Amino acid sequence: MSQTIIGHSLKELREKKGLNYKQLAEKSGVNARTISKIEKHNFKNVNTTHIRLLVKCLGQIFTDLYEA
Repeated sequence: MSQTIIGHSLKELREKKGLNYKQLAEKSGVNARTISKIEKHNFKNVNTTHIRLLVKCLGQIFTDLYEA
């Protein structure tokens, strides 16, 4: 899965839940700056654990990113 698809899908899921970066960061334990980087397709120093935590907090499973 490309970084662009992951970033776009994560942003779409976050917005559907009505959360901003700070709210999702508090809920997931992932730094708001890291969330921003993922959504902007800047994956330097980002690992799949961060993405899985974010997706789980948004009530989805990792494969749901393909469908978002």
